[in-house]
Amino acid sequence: MLRTIKSTPLYEVIQESFPDLSNEVLALSYHKICNPSAMSLAKNFYTGNYVSQLFKGIDISSQKISGLLKTIGEEKTLRSFFKSYIKTVQDRENGLIIDSTALPNQIHIPFTSWGYSDSNIEMSIKFLFVTTKESGSPLYFRYMPGSIPDVSLVTNTLEELKEYGVTSSIALLDAGFYSQENITKLTEAKLPFLTRLPASRKIFKELIVKTAPSLNTANNAIKYGKRILYVKHEPIEIDGLNLNAYVILDPDKKQKQINKILVNLIEDDLIDDNTDSELLKQGIFILISSFHIDIKQIVPLYYKRQKVEQLFAIAKSDLDILPLRVHSESTLRGYLLINFVALCIYVLLNNALGSNYSMEETLQIMRNLKCKVYTDKLLISETTKVQREIFEHLKILVPKTTGI
Repeated sequence: MLRTIKSTPLYEVIQESFPDLSNEVLALSYHKICNPSAMSLAKNFYTGNYVSQLFKGIDISSQKISGLLKTIGEEKTLRSFFKSYIKTVQDRENGLIIDSTALPNQIHIPFTSWGYSDSNIEMSIKFLFVTTKESGSPLYFRYMPGSIPDVSLVTNTLEELKEYGVTSSIALLDAGFYSQENITKLTEAKLPFLTRLPASRKIFKELIVKTAPSLNTANNAIKYGKRILYVKHEPIEIDGLNLNAYVILDPDKKQKQINKILVNLIEDDLIDDNTDSELLKQGIFILISSFHIDIKQIVPLYYKRQKVEQLFAIAKSDLDILPLRVHSESTLRGYLLINFVALCIYVLLNNALGSNYSMEETLQIMRNLKCKVYTDKLLISETTKVQREIFEHLKILVPKTTGI
């Protein structure tokens, strides 16, 4: 399947960015996809996989990997990679999705610091990821100390992307990135944005009080998937900025949350004068935008953010980006770059497979295709029906034998 990648711009970028180590980068990235275990076991994977025939004579033993990661993680190399790679992402100007996640760890480098991770406070590094809005293609990554809040990251991220020639049409941001400074700078830069308003903001409560009585009316109803939601548009002004608020009610979710709250309050006899206001905001979230959007399009547009969340899930679960086992910043950069390349390859292969086969299923099926190695050739075992179907779908011709 790695042969499929050789026909893509990503392969050319890797060859150009790592002229002396491109095979090592591809082998390690493919290891992360096919056998997402510790980097120290990469050589075991290499020696037992056809990748050893594609990339001969490379050394990815555990003794060499740290030095390899340090070399490819040099700042100059990283910038060279992104300068070439970003140009190959065709929909980079059609909108960006920016999100971050915490990478908990106990490694002793300055970037590891106390920060929030899944509602807990842990030692971590913050990993910020940028994808394109339409295709969800990985575009860029940054890393920062875990203690830095999300609201501080948007401006610098956009400035760094400008250095690579990216001037997007829209930015989709989670509530963690909402701040007066961010929306002001996005407005000044004339970059349209859509973000979720944190429930802790005073204007959140004001908008709910204003719109709740007339929110669940037929004129505000939209269909999203199989659900009916209610969306009400309200022009608002925040510190001199004319913006658009979209108050969105999920009636099914609201009722479930109300039932759960009331059961506990009634059992403990805790209902008071604040209960009604607490119930009023259940099942509601508010989006803030710098431009007007049709109420039928607002929810689908915002939920394009799920693409970056899916990539985080792939990086953490399928590619096992955690735990981090590096002890210098350059090695950390190299490790994150390998994971980024692996994620790019994963997305390319997944897109090539389409909806008929999942990556997990395909990798499992292909593990059963074996070959016997002789002095001057490989004899490839007979393929199953499903394997043949996958090869045909990917337009891969599998010979009976191949030279070494």
